[in-house]
Amino acid sequence: MNQSNDALSDDLDPEVQARLAEAEALLAALDTDLEALIGADLEQATAGLAALRAGGDVDEMLDQVYGAFHDIKGVGGSFGYELVTTVAANICRFMKVNSGAGTAVLAAIDRHIAALEAIKRDNVTGDGGDEGVRLLAGLDPVD
Repeated sequence: MNQSNDALSDDLDPEVQARLAEAEALLAALDTDLEALIGADLEQATAGLAALRAGGDVDEMLDQVYGAFHDIKGVGGSFGYELVTTVAANICRFMKVNSGAGTAVLAAIDRHIAALEAIKRDNVTGDGGDEGVRLLAGLDPVD
């Protein structure tokens, strides 16, 4: 168990402590390779974007793209890829605020896919440091 959880777990029942330790061991054993974590979701977002550009069903494809980004958002922070979570959360917010598949939405989706591809390619961890700042600067801020 990591040190920050030790103080909390000292007050727990020994059986609960054992279960927590088992869960942490399982998490540590998971594949944390970024390609394995987000590759399929990025492919799904890219395919949805291509279908939108080809005149596919707008609602269905936007749901597919949003779902892929939402899944990516959930994975990033759990495995030390906070920048992944930040980028995916940003496009999720953008898509909620900007409905439809207009030029601005498609361009924003494209920029976020490109940013996530760059993060994956370079295996950027944490907040990405200077590279993270540069990538975020090229995205569409949503307050």
